[in-house]
Amino acid sequence: VVAAMVDAVNLATEEASLFDAKVIPAFSSSLRVQERQFAAGSGSILQIWQTQRELFESQQRSLELWTNAYS
Repeated sequence: VVAAMVDAVNLATEEASLFDAKVIPAFSSSLRVQERQFAAGSGSILQIWQTQRELFESQQRSLELWTNAYS
């Protein structure tokens, strides 16, 4: 039983770490690209808003993953 719980925690922390290492940086990078395009006159504020929303949602998901890993 204890070994299964340890395995579950390890899996959850691995998932949360991977999310932090891959997903959030991808959305952050995408937001920077969208902002540069908008500043250059080729992007739209809607694209920036959508990307900001996706970044925020991914940050929320990360918090959920970490909370679940340690609760």
